[in-house]
Amino acid sequence: MPATRVHSLSRTDAEPTGAPGDTRYFHTDLVIPFLYDLPADGESVRRLKAIEGELVLRTDLPARAAYWILRQLGVSAAVTLEPHSASPESPEHQERQEHPMSSVPDTVSPVFVKEPVRHRWYPVVDQDACTGCLECVNFCMFGVYVIDRRDKPLVEQPDACRDGCPACSRVCPGGAIMFPLYDDPVISGRQRRGIDKNVLSPRATKSSPPSVETAPSEHLLDALLDEVDGMEL
Repeated sequence: MPATRVHSLSRTDAEPTGAPGDTRYFHTDLVIPFLYDLPADGESVRRLKAIEGELVLRTDLPARAAYWILRQLGVSAAVTLEPHSASPESPEHQERQEHPMSSVPDTVSPVFVKEPVRHRWYPVVDQDACTGCLECVNFCMFGVYVIDRRDKPLVEQPDACRDGCPACSRVCPGGAIMFPLYDDPVISGRQRRGIDKNVLSPRATKSSPPSVETAPSEHLLDALLDEVDGMEL
């Protein structure tokens, strides 16, 4: 069974028109809005869940975060991730260079899903990295998480999360919780953090005051609570 190629728009992309010469959707079967913003009960997710075989997703999100967003949405297909910009060595890039005005072949017209989406902010959990400590469940004061049948955290109320708050990611000892739009590469999922029982940073020094990132473990909770208190709730 051939792979289904999906292009997830970025938040800054204009609404696609499918006009000839638009090479963004070269060899694409399905074009959907920004993956992170998709409503769980929307048409895009319904189509993603229906994919059989391999799902090749082109997205500008961190690959690890994008994979677990799909799993969190209930998409079960085997997943391969690609960045929006193909590398110069890739066959796709070379074909675009040879035929710059070509778009998707006439025999394959992509489906453009046009559904209303809004900007969202919620945690994405890497279930393979999760240790089951439930620090996130105990720490979150907004009711985002519940405990599932495996005694693991489940993001049941994603939109209860406060915009810009990454606190649960910072208390996670396994680095399992991601906020893919956050500027910290570890919290966004672009880099991995090993299991750290104290959630310490090697940048901490005696001369620098504890911050949320560098505070010793006995001060970490207070630092995070101060950060949340300073947010506009």
